[in-house]
Amino acid sequence: MMRVVVALERVRHEKIAAGALGIGYRGKHNFYKVFRQLTGMTPTEFRALPEERAREMIDAIRRHLKRGS
Repeated sequence: MMRVVVALERVRHEKIAAGALGIGYRGKHNFYKVFRQLTGMTPTEFRALPEERAREMIDAIRRHLKRGS
């Protein structure tokens, strides 16, 4: 899941497939699955969010993962 948190930043500014490959996924299918589990939306839907809302989600997910560590 930490790889997807890194991808949250990348997805906003890179092609989704490139972001998935850049963090170690061999293809988009598994990346999309984990991304949706973590965010409740697809990378394309996340990309369409206003910058402020996306930042809030990223921060909330990071806090959640830190508590789970």
